Amino acid sequence: MSRSPAWDRQAPPFLAIHGVGAHQPHQIEQMLRAALRRVRIIPDDVTELNWDWSQDRHGLSAADGVRLLELAAASISNAAALPQPAGDRRSDQWLLAVSERVYHGVFRILIATALVLLIVGPMLQGLVLLPSSGFEAATPGFRWVWRAMLWVSRTAGLVFALLLALDLVRGAIARNTEALRVTFRRGALLFLQPFVLLLTVPVSAELGSWVLAAIRVIGPVAIGLLVVNLIVSPLYGVTEEVTLSAGRTLAYAVAIATVAALQILARRFWIGGPLKIVLDIALYMGSPKYRTELQGKLDAQVRNLQLRSSEIVIVAHSLGSIIAIDSLVNSPVWRETDSVRLITLGSPIRRFFIRFFPQYLFPPSVRETARLAATRLREFSWINIHRPLDYVGTSLGDAGALSADRSTGQFRRRVLSSHSGYWNDDVVLGLLKNELNDARPVDRPAPPRHRASSYVTPHATEATAAAHVSRLAYPAGLAAVVLATAFAATTFERSRTIWYAGIDAEITELQREGISTVADVTHHETQEGDPEYPITVHHFVFRVPGRPGEAPLQMREADSRGRYVRLFDAEVLAAYVRADCLSVEPIPSWQILRARATAPCRRSAIPFVYSPSRPDSFLLPTFPARSTGRADRVFETIWMVVLSGLISLLSFLVVFAAGVPLLRLFLGLKAWPLETGAEVTPPQRT
Repeated sequence: MSRSPAWDRQAPPFLAIHGVGAHQPHQIEQMLRAALRRVRIIPDDVTELNWDWSQDRHGLSAADGVRLLELAAASISNAAALPQPAGDRRSDQWLLAVSERVYHGVFRILIATALVLLIVGPMLQGLVLLPSSGFEAATPGFRWVWRAMLWVSRTAGLVFALLLALDLVRGAIARNTEALRVTFRRGALLFLQPFVLLLTVPVSAELGSWVLAAIRVIGPVAIGLLVVNLIVSPLYGVTEEVTLSAGRTLAYAVAIATVAALQILARRFWIGGPLKIVLDIALYMGSPKYRTELQGKLDAQVRNLQLRSSEIVIVAHSLGSIIAIDSLVNSPVWRETDSVRLITLGSPIRRFFIRFFPQYLFPPSVRETARLAATRLREFSWINIHRPLDYVGTSLGDAGALSADRSTGQFRRRVLSSHSGYWNDDVVLGLLKNELNDARPVDRPAPPRHRASSYVTPHATEATAAAHVSRLAYPAGLAAVVLATAFAATTFERSRTIWYAGIDAEITELQREGISTVADVTHHETQEGDPEYPITVHHFVFRVPGRPGEAPLQMREADSRGRYVRLFDAEVLAAYVRADCLSVEPIPSWQILRARATAPCRRSAIPFVYSPSRPDSFLLPTFPARSTGRADRVFETIWMVVLSGLISLLSFLVVFAAGVPLLRLFLGLKAWPLETGAEVTPPQRT
């Protein structure tokens, strides 16, 4: 590139590399070709590295929700775990070793534990309180979850302060702030990881598609049955009930279909948008295998271009600029006879990568990076173009280090769109053409100090420590299941004892101070539940003739199974009323299939004792509650055992199907280990 090519006649071949986000095959190639044509640049060829499609997304487009969660957890965790490489001083190496042990052995575990407590704690507490929910007695609340979270959070804050203190000492020794920036990056990614996972969980599986498919299959059959019920319902006298039930069913179906459709839209938006952007960056920095495969694709394209020309122009946007610079600095594909013009658009290398990943992939400054690339080529020019309000790319801030570092001056462009649209922006294209004509090569000094092997995965001992912690979660989970079952049983027994004692006290008070009178009792029954196996439910209305201002007391038998079962015998009362009662609502002649018991009828002068202070507190002396016998006590004991077993099973599912997998994901491991030792990944170098 000692002489400028005739850009309007025969320019060198162009290679386009896109940034994060979704890109269709040949989309960027076509956009760049059309843009160059507008500014009268005629390249020998335009190709693209569409790593969106050339790379296996490893679960991004798959229906395997667990694999998607594992990919998100592991990539972000590995990117967070990358430490600042140690310096040559022994004191710095010792401080780094201490910092790494604190970070991996304490800080990450505390953060993961706090998050699991926040998610699983309320679920376990809800299961503990579930058996006691029917009793009107005070039960322990969720305060312990908040207290545990507060304690763990304070401890994590103290540990983070210790990490910052170690970094300050390292920074004072090295006279830079690299260690501090790395710790802030680690903390930010560790706090970002759970939010990404929790937002991914609802859209990780294709539930919406499955639900809509089920509705399409079951819907016509359900509508047919509903129409038949509506036609037949007048004969049974239940038109109103069937109509209301049909309305509720239709409303539920519409609500479920709406939620399913929203889940499909949210899945497409989240997985193809924000999640992909996060994983594009996290995978490239946190997965050497992924990065090596991607760089291999780029090497293959470079070799094809080298067969036609020793001069290549690379135009790269956003993360694509990182991929291009990584290749120019580290890849063996480049020859000393090659001449490369690199054009970076909105590059985050200085703002994010060199700042928060110091000495990973690149030397610790833009100047050293540019000079290292120049030493590996015959000639190297680097032109950086950015918008002033771009929230990702910025000026590379090292005057003279590059061939050109230009701002578009587009201050009126909206911030949210300031990082997109570089490929077909006329202002960008004008700067690109001007700088291509005038670009000077980057200086070629002696090679800067840069260790190409500094990019390593988290050390094997770190993965081993995380695996050991996750194994300890299994006995801890079993202990949590046992404690949850014990607390549920004791809370249930305590609440039931208090509840029954309260009812006994109410009965004693009614017998001592209640007002005796007679009441008119109206009764009818309904069929509820499954149409094939309906449950008969009794309905009572109690009206005291001497209390004309008081509203009648209405009660369903379902209520009587709780509190009222201790006050009177509902079955005997229903039989007594139906034996000799006055019809309140005659059955119409067309309701030929309607049962007589469903029509309300009333019987008067039934002894009734009520409390003047509590209208819903009453006794029926002639229909006392059945006494609790030995059979009832045996039944209650069996019910208690069954309930405890159910709580144990549900607690086991919460702990081992949610708690332990979440802990492993937050530690960057697989949700479920496939084999012993599968957690340990040996260090890999580029």
